[in-house]
Amino acid sequence: MRSVNYPLAVLALALAPPAFAQDGTSPSSQASASESARLDMTTRSVEDLDYHAIYQQGGIRGRDLLGIEVFGVGDGEEIGNVRDALISGENGRIAALIAEVGGLWDLGDTHVAVPWEDVELTPEGVQVPVNEENADAYDLFEGQFPVTGQERDQAEEPGGDTSGKEPRAWKLSALINDYARLQDGSGYGYVKDVLFSESGKIQAVVVSAGGEAPARGPFAYPFYGYEQGWSPDASSYEVPHLLEDVKKVPQFKYEDYPGLWDE
Repeated sequence: MRSVNYPLAVLALALAPPAFAQDGTSPSSQASASESARLDMTTRSVEDLDYHAIYQQGGIRGRDLLGIEVFGVGDGEEIGNVRDALISGENGRIAALIAEVGGLWDLGDTHVAVPWEDVELTPEGVQVPVNEENADAYDLFEGQFPVTGQERDQAEEPGGDTSGKEPRAWKLSALINDYARLQDGSGYGYVKDVLFSESGKIQAVVVSAGGEAPARGPFAYPFYGYEQGWSPDASSYEVPHLLEDVKKVPQFKYEDYPGLWDE
């Protein structure tokens, strides 16, 4: 992913308790670090949650990403809007943006999947190398990430053929506005937002609390994904803590989080 017109936030931050995802890990250490993070997130005390790193880093609010304007390369003309984002199930990064483009072309409204590395962030939205002539090359169903339920189910079957693709990619819209439940199954609220670094890595999942929660929030938690049993098809998103634990979680302050498209 390229970002030229807008300065990148700091992507590597030193933080004693690594409660939230951060970039800057060398390739040689990613595997062991990832395994440690998976084990850590399932056992971490909520008292260790610290928003300092993502406040410093800033990034992208998922709610802002959905619907943001899409501009073409060259003349910078607006060609559409972002409708969704495909998230890699392997590493929790944005793999591609699903955009609706072509209203000003003879194609009609066309949905395309643009690889994240081809996306350029700008203060006004995102810029992509899609035009009337090459739109077919970004066909939504021809990429390396399965986007249909059947493809995803096949990719997740034990012994399923996952060669040549990263299975278990999921859509951001499957998580935002989902119900949130606690470890014991009791209602907790709903998923208000998902925060990303400018490199596309999930930083945190923001939950607006309700039910028996003592405060409305919002509260930010590390992303508890496939390794913790979550699925895009699940009826709710589980925050693996109990009510007495989440009472200790500090509220997340959006005013302290410098978002790319904050007004």
